[in-house]
Amino acid sequence: MDETARERLIRSASRLFHIRSYSGVGVQELCEAADVRRGSFYYYFPSKEALVSAVLEFEEADLLTRVFNPAFEAGAAPLERFEVFLDRLYEYQVDRSRTEGGAVGGCPIANLGQELGSQHEHLRIQANAILDRFTHMFEDALDEAREAGDLSADVDTKKTATRVRAYTQGLLEIGKLRGDNDVLPELGLDVRGLSVKISSDR
Repeated sequence: MDETARERLIRSASRLFHIRSYSGVGVQELCEAADVRRGSFYYYFPSKEALVSAVLEFEEADLLTRVFNPAFEAGAAPLERFEVFLDRLYEYQVDRSRTEGGAVGGCPIANLGQELGSQHEHLRIQANAILDRFTHMFEDALDEAREAGDLSADVDTKKTATRVRAYTQGLLEIGKLRGDNDVLPELGLDVRGLSVKISSDR
């Protein structure tokens, strides 16, 4: 099915923001990339910031489809899901680099949230909420691993999930700065090594 003008704008913005940044791309360039008239842009989006909100929704759906759901809704053992997750994330990053001219863009959601968060609070909140939902998927898998005895009973799954998120974001940041997606498989993801113990003063 052919994409609508709105869908083309979102997809073009996703690509251009990822390889260049929000501030580095103007409305006219977005319209040209999407083959949409400038006047039509404002029919679909009252502002460039409104387009970012739609792009964040698009990025979330794309990551769920290509990375998170295949990893965490599969029948693998809880800790094995993290291995599948990292493999899927690596494949996703490599594919984006291939289709985006070789650029290594890092995390598209964190990029936009960090770039725009200080000027547009609602976009920071939206980006963080998406990453929080991903983190809850980590936590659910960790809860299952603890219940199955694959993690010790004193592991704080909420804090460990947040640490896994921080570590993963760090890998993506290093990959972006080095221009090398291979950082992900080279460093891997050791969930047990990232585990946080439940504090005794709780």
